[in-house]
Amino acid sequence: MSGGIDSSVTALLLKEQGFDVVGVFMRNWDFSDEKGKSECTYTRDRKDMEDVCRTLDIPAVFVDFSKNYWNEVFMPFLQAYQSGLETPNPDVYCNRYVKFKAFKHYVNDKLGIEDLATGHYARIKHITTEEGKTEVNLLTAADPTKDQTYFLALTNVSRPRSGLSHCFSYFVGRFIEEYSLPYRRSDKETSQRNSKREITFIKYFNKKRKYGNMFYW
Repeated sequence: MSGGIDSSVTALLLKEQGFDVVGVFMRNWDFSDEKGKSECTYTRDRKDMEDVCRTLDIPAVFVDFSKNYWNEVFMPFLQAYQSGLETPNPDVYCNRYVKFKAFKHYVNDKLGIEDLATGHYARIKHITTEEGKTEVNLLTAADPTKDQTYFLALTNVSRPRSGLSHCFSYFVGRFIEEYSLPYRRSDKETSQRNSKREITFIKYFNKKRKYGNMFYW
């Protein structure tokens, strides 16, 4: 759970269906070495998540995967750009190597939780073949304007639940109001519901930084 409306409504819907829900906030970036004013506000996002969990009366857990993110997402991202052979997408890398790998193992093994649910807009369908084997298909969400299958295409989706697979975005907003879930209004547009920032990070560096042989502004 990020504290944003999509993961918050996912937790709400699963609880309404009778599941024992635990909210887990995942930190993926260490801001201790950033200089100047940082736009990354994980402490505020974590508080938002804890407020939602308190409202839903579910446990809130915090876990740090910043090292995993650095080694398996950030540095490979820079190296791929440097090679000039591809245009990498850090959100895809994060889903594959952090959220649905390291994080999933943490949820299953450390917390003893069977299923991982996310607030992604995507459908998962299990099909039994003639040989009796089960195949897992990743399908587009009911709301094509919010579909996120592109970002999940390289993940193992055999077990996770995609909480908003059959939801349209305007229904998600109605759930927030109907159940009085806390959300923080945008600093720029107070009439717009809060959406958490995407993982993509390069544009948020406000000073010249050097990583290996590459500079970023």
